Amino acid sequence: IVLTWAMRGTLHLVAAEDFGWLTDLPVASNPGSSKRRLREMGVGPDDDPPSISLAASPSSAAPGETIGLVAAAADDYRVVEVAFYRIDATGNTLLGRDDSAPYALETPLPAAAGGEVRYLAQAVDDAGQVTESPTVAVLVR
Repeated sequence: IVLTWAMRGTLHLVAAEDFGWLTDLPVASNPGSSKRRLREMGVGPDDDPPSISLAASPSSAAPGETIGLVAAAADDYRVVEVAFYRIDATGNTLLGRDDSAPYALETPLPAAAGGEVRYLAQAVDDAGQVTESPTVAVLVR
């Protein structure tokens, strides 16, 4: 049995197996607001992967200086975490994770860095879907 307030503020007791088709009724007549309301209630499939962008500050630094990485991540339900990586010649190095907005991490520019150092972030949503940000570069002075 499911206790729901889904239909125009009227309290309903329905069998759990009937909840899906009952909540589909208003979606057919008003898809935009009904889908949004179902998402707010946590009902329905999580079909959209998260979105993410990444910024680094400052854009140029000397080896050993601290770089701030900030990611903007969003999802149709919930972002579980954002992981920050440095892109190295041998692969990506995990620098850390953040599970609450604002998603941010401070990290030192490697002592042996030259040219530019590249970073990326990955957002993971509550359905396990992963999206990788475009890379950002910090110029080494």
